[in-house]
Amino acid sequence: MKITQLEQISEIAATRSLGQAAKNLYISQPALSYSLKTLEDELGKPLFSRGRNGIELTDFGKEFLIYVRPILEQWELLRKISGSIDREPPEEFGVSSAYLPLPRDLLPELLEEWKDRDIRFSLYERTVEGVVQDLARRRSQIGIVNTSRLLDRRNRELFRQNGLTYTPVYKDDRNYVVIGPHHPLFSSDLEEVTLEMLRSYPLLSYADILPSFPYDYRILGIDSFRRRIKVDDRAAYDSLIARTDCVTICNYGSCFYLDEKEQNVRILVLKAENDSFAGYEIGWARRADQPLTPVGCSFIEKFCRMTRQGIALRARLMKTCTSEKTVGAAKIANHDVK
Repeated sequence: MKITQLEQISEIAATRSLGQAAKNLYISQPALSYSLKTLEDELGKPLFSRGRNGIELTDFGKEFLIYVRPILEQWELLRKISGSIDREPPEEFGVSSAYLPLPRDLLPELLEEWKDRDIRFSLYERTVEGVVQDLARRRSQIGIVNTSRLLDRRNRELFRQNGLTYTPVYKDDRNYVVIGPHHPLFSSDLEEVTLEMLRSYPLLSYADILPSFPYDYRILGIDSFRRRIKVDDRAAYDSLIARTDCVTICNYGSCFYLDEKEQNVRILVLKAENDSFAGYEIGWARRADQPLTPVGCSFIEKFCRMTRQGIALRARLMKTCTSEKTVGAAKIANHDVK
């Protein structure tokens, strides 16, 4: 129980409206609802009920408010005497991501939405195992992960053993290759490539990805790459794509956000030698015993929305490119006939 919650109860009782109370308190209505529910769960009894004329105090709520008002009066007196009262510790909100860029892109929007609240944001890039550890140790509230069809059972068991719930957001049955302008295939008309076409070039990956996914890479045939580059930060990763002829193999969740023209990269479909491997899934996880805070709910809403928008945009771009090539080929054919 916190002083701010008591102030909120008093304001809700005065306005008889969650929406108006939230405005008066300069917080969002979901945040106020969450705070109220948390307090009611702690007390074990409801403080308010909904009636014809709006939200009303229950009998318990009326009795509770009788004791709350003197406390708030004393608190206000202390404010005046001391000039200021130390504020409550800022809220902590952390997200751990399995090398997916979307959480990083969401952070500015989240900061803008919650700029009037004292919140310490943290963003970590991990392997799937690292994400699970962060959630289990309460270092992060949300984990964003991607998993292959082959490792789906293993990862779900990992989540279960650590008391986590997992919610899938997007599935895709293909793998992708990202190359930069220094790669010979960058200017080609190819939309799909095979591993045989790529094996003579360096394979770029994050330093701790390959050991974590030996079976995926073995089945996909990536073990046959003789040259490899391993990095442990995204800046080096992006720089090597832009300045060398290396290739990187990823899933849609790692590349759908890319603007090929703006970032000067090509995204090609990888034709797997073993189709039973193909298939990735992107989702989010949290501790089963830790409900999402209002900030967490806002993050997940934005994450799902941006994922849907990114996938739709990529699909339109790929369709446009295919249409342009078809029109171009038709023009060439007509010119040859003439």
